[in-house]
Amino acid sequence: MIRVCVVAPPDDGRCGIGKYARFLADEIKKVGDIELLSVNVLPIRGTLGLARAISSVVGLNPDVVHVHFDYPFFGSHGWMFPMFVMGVKTLSLLRRGRCPRLILSLHEFVSEREVTSTKGKLYHRTFNSFLARHNDVVVALSPTTHRELLSSDSFAKYREKIYVVPHGSKRIGKGNPVLFERKFRLKGFKRRGDFVIGMLGFICREKGHDVLLKALRELGKRVKLVVAGRPRLAEHQPYYEELVDYCRKHLGDSVKFIGFIEDEDIPSFFKYVDALVLPYRRVRQSGILNLALAHGVPVIASNIPEFAKINRKYKCLLLFESENSLDLASKIELMARSETLRKTLGRNAKIYYNDNSLARVSRIYMHLYRMTHSRITNFDLYGNKKQRERIDLLKKLVNILYEKYKKKPLRVLEVGCGSGYVLSKVRGDVKVGLDIDKDRLEFAVNYYKIRGKVGDARRLPFKDNAFDITLVPEILEHLEYEDAVLAAKEAVRVTRGCVIITLPNASKSGYDKNLVENPEHLWLPTYENVFKFVTKVNNLVDKEIEFIIMETKSRDFIFLLLFNEFSSPQRNVHEMLEQLVPPAEYVGSKSCHRALRGCTIRSCCSI
Repeated sequence: MIRVCVVAPPDDGRCGIGKYARFLADEIKKVGDIELLSVNVLPIRGTLGLARAISSVVGLNPDVVHVHFDYPFFGSHGWMFPMFVMGVKTLSLLRRGRCPRLILSLHEFVSEREVTSTKGKLYHRTFNSFLARHNDVVVALSPTTHRELLSSDSFAKYREKIYVVPHGSKRIGKGNPVLFERKFRLKGFKRRGDFVIGMLGFICREKGHDVLLKALRELGKRVKLVVAGRPRLAEHQPYYEELVDYCRKHLGDSVKFIGFIEDEDIPSFFKYVDALVLPYRRVRQSGILNLALAHGVPVIASNIPEFAKINRKYKCLLLFESENSLDLASKIELMARSETLRKTLGRNAKIYYNDNSLARVSRIYMHLYRMTHSRITNFDLYGNKKQRERIDLLKKLVNILYEKYKKKPLRVLEVGCGSGYVLSKVRGDVKVGLDIDKDRLEFAVNYYKIRGKVGDARRLPFKDNAFDITLVPEILEHLEYEDAVLAAKEAVRVTRGCVIITLPNASKSGYDKNLVENPEHLWLPTYENVFKFVTKVNNLVDKEIEFIIMETKSRDFIFLLLFNEFSSPQRNVHEMLEQLVPPAEYVGSKSCHRALRGCTIRSCCSI
């Protein structure tokens, strides 16, 4: 059983990340055979606190350490985080002789491009380079964070380490608005005909409470507001006092600040209010939004990128122009008038919840723990120059074939898809992955949203000509030679267009032994063996095939292309290959060793 140490703040009401970490841990425990150990040592205070945190983590003897990261948890601007990581690795190495693998969930990320000062840019470039180099998996909890990570120079060589995992939403309970009203002394506040809106969470300027209060001044006394939450840090207290003073002067009894509420009160809060308002100025991911949508609450939100992206897909939010109090007031008025709108948003919120439930997210994390521990993450398998070159050429070939089939939906099959990374990188309208490993296939289906099928490469469970393109990347050398022939024959059977097979190149002088002489490889893919292989495949199929053997530019990989659907095969194959380079660089005969940008053709012929 894999031992995973989760490093997070305690769930004591002072930090929403601590609550989220607990919710996530509870769900993971339900779905997997993972031994989950929580260490609530964040935030770290001073060097003594740092030493205690390192000792607490290493003392649990974990295989994987999962850190929920925000900069204040590790001192000013996170400066103690590198010391924490190196301390855990060093002490583990001294005590156990090996280091645990590290997963980092980024609840906040500052790109060097966001910083204006020279010193700030230098600090964050150095800090982000450390994040990229010394963590095995980096989890972006929002598409915005993902884009910033990919655009950061620090992650240029480590982009395969990045996974985008939804924040996730959870239903806490059903709730009772009557008991809520009594508990927080709201009796008489909500009268017949009133429309009550709510805000939930820590109070700070970024959350835009002041925008909502200004909007409230534009509305009648029938619209009321309940604010549940409090300032998180001492520096936010003056802003909170400004809000209270503004309400006293301009809004009177239309606004109630009820302070912090426990988890058990959140469903009742959602039942009590008619709609939730999130006038945020900036956010990467919102736990409050996920909670509200999980409970089917109608939500009015600012049109910042994160909320706009969610709404484009699910239509579960009523958006207003960020920081525009007049537009917000009009949207609140619209929500109050239209019961149909509220019901529609509530229905769409349930669809969002089904796709982004914390139970579903927990399964992704469970598979990440397993893959990280077994050293089969995307970076472990594909995070080097040779593999990137192979995948890049594969993408180019599929792009060319995609254009050929652009008048119809392109169906792409990958045999031996594993976790789905390669299939996710190529174009295709319908993507199907087949693998014998149920766990990795489940990750591919949940994470990359492909269609999955458990099966054997030698007996594909698909009809003849079911796919336009079939990929068999780095699979056949793991089978006995005769079984590999059967697997290729099956790939040809289910493909009406092109089968693309990749193999490590054993004919290269001074080949990479790690690629070719892997203990799991059962035959040596030299050119002589590949030619014999193609002949055997052709003898087993009932249709004529055209084939091309290519290399990547470094000659580390062989690409074997088998074609079925060409009326004039040789001419069409040449036309396809000409698209990889300008015509002036392409030699159009059957000669071998024709140099192309990014690949070399070794042979092109009919059987």
